[in-house]
Amino acid sequence: MPDTISILLWWAAFTATHILLCANPIRPRLVKVLGELPFQGVYSLVSFATITPIFWIYFGSARHAGDVQFHTPGLARAPAALLMALACLLLASGVVSPAPSSMLKRHAPRAMGVMRITRHPVSAAFFLIGLAHLLVADRAADLAFFGGFCLFAVLATAHQDLRKSASVEGYSAFRQQTSFLPFAAVLQRKQPLGAALREWPWPAFALGAGLFVALYLFHGQLFGAAL
Repeated sequence: MPDTISILLWWAAFTATHILLCANPIRPRLVKVLGELPFQGVYSLVSFATITPIFWIYFGSARHAGDVQFHTPGLARAPAALLMALACLLLASGVVSPAPSSMLKRHAPRAMGVMRITRHPVSAAFFLIGLAHLLVADRAADLAFFGGFCLFAVLATAHQDLRKSASVEGYSAFRQQTSFLPFAAVLQRKQPLGAALREWPWPAFALGAGLFVALYLFHGQLFGAAL
């Protein structure tokens, strides 16, 4: 239980500092005092310092440790694998696609490709990774570790959306036309699935598919449990 509490506290610290340093009243002042590049350095250092203990504790002593909290049905493995497959596709595609925050430097963001599916593909990928593992996790430390991915992704992207909507012209419309949850905007008929598939960066799609296949084959050797 102490490891579980430590994981939760470090997730809270990582999330809080991530949001605080990006907040509109704070970030501009720090950039003015430090400069853009030094601020990015401080931001990266704080992020590294608060997320490293999470992985250190979990993979050092807390992974799959402790009493079973509840029994997870075996049927959850298939949905978890599907979520991981989608997470890999979004992660690879999000890395090679321009993020909304970078697009704002040139023009108002516009939904294209993977952003028709989710406007935050990397964060959505981490959310799905956490959710997939929560479906099959049955120990407190595992629930805390992977639940943190979900909580951070939701809170960080919600904060970014609010901050950009308040300060950037055109972002509110972009937000209304897209979704954080994958395929939510498609299901609401705000975005066409056909256009998303046509515009999807297929090299990234292939990379994401390859990443999932590698995880599926070697998950047991790498993390101690088969995918």
